[in-house]
Amino acid sequence: MAKRVTDEECEAYLKEKWLDVLSRRMRFFCSGKHETVVALLIEEAVERLASIYQAFRPFKDKHFNKQIMQSGHSYEQRMSEILFYYHLLRSGFTEISSASEGPDFFAKKEGKSYCFEVVTPTPDPEHFEWVCQGRNSSADPAKMYNHRCLRIASAINRKKEDYLRYLEKGLITGNEYYIIVMNDTLMHPYDEPWFGVNISQPLAIGLAATPALINVTHGAVDLRFNTDQPFYLHNNLGVEHYKESEYISDSGLKINGVKPIEPSITLLRRKFAHSPSGGKVDVAVLEDSHINGYYQITLREDLVLMDRISANIGQGNATAPSALAVKVNDAPVLSTNIPHISLYHDRIPFTQVMDPFILFGLKSSEMFSKGLSGNLDFIQSRLEGLLFFYSYCIALAQR
Repeated sequence: MAKRVTDEECEAYLKEKWLDVLSRRMRFFCSGKHETVVALLIEEAVERLASIYQAFRPFKDKHFNKQIMQSGHSYEQRMSEILFYYHLLRSGFTEISSASEGPDFFAKKEGKSYCFEVVTPTPDPEHFEWVCQGRNSSADPAKMYNHRCLRIASAINRKKEDYLRYLEKGLITGNEYYIIVMNDTLMHPYDEPWFGVNISQPLAIGLAATPALINVTHGAVDLRFNTDQPFYLHNNLGVEHYKESEYISDSGLKINGVKPIEPSITLLRRKFAHSPSGGKVDVAVLEDSHINGYYQITLREDLVLMDRISANIGQGNATAPSALAVKVNDAPVLSTNIPHISLYHDRIPFTQVMDPFILFGLKSSEMFSKGLSGNLDFIQSRLEGLLFFYSYCIALAQR
């Protein structure tokens, strides 16, 4: 019989893991004038993560400790549960609970009951390499985006089946707001910082320059630019589709302080995608599903680190970029109670706020890191002031 991994052993392992992950992502600041303050912030974040892990103990199953310490992507999948629990707490949800079978979390907010199921789609090696290489990759982007769509659809369709099974077994009543949460952490370069907390870095995007989740919930597949000679984002002849929707683009770019006039854009939507085996995969799941909403968010350790930075400069928690896709009738309640940046349903235009740095081939994490320097300067000066005061108090006490 395999030896059971104790909570203490697992926590010790995770603290080393978190220290390594955050140090690699913060390598830009791990030398030079901010080296000391960054080391202290990382130490704060690791201790905060440890306290979250301890609070999460009642929600763990008997395999949790062993699986989060395994190689492969088991760590990210299990870590997403810890971080989403933290996200629920910081978002004002109460009465958070779980059971040995059923949704990952039950919770309440503003008198409404919720069920949350968290899934972390895992790309195959080719797709993961494309993600990490970015613009330097020779892979066909359209092919990779389609692969991404199929992976997400596969993961979400399994969760839809789980919903029906839970309902049949009486594990849920069907009266709760049921939300499937898609953690897109493995769709971003692993060692790049700030994903999940930096609004200038978009969520993992899909075929139609919308969050990848919208490829599966609404069948977003391509964009048509309605100029005198219309052209398409991916396919020069357009793609097979069954519905069209208004699309609003906001690149964030200005020329001499003025936003350029952008062409009218139409979002093309399909009902099914074709898998490599030739089968059909439902990619408009919101239309025919009992699920109330789908939520895309990046669940990474960075979220806790940025909360520590925000706390040290006197601000609230960092805002997590996220996309919420809901049924029209559920939009008023869900859009109020679930924090999000982008909202998607059939009675509003589809949008994607594109990162202007990406348009120029720059990494937004590099730009954001430079902008963060001022905050680190403030924290460092505050720390130096506290150390001076502490030294002064000691000197007085020794007289």
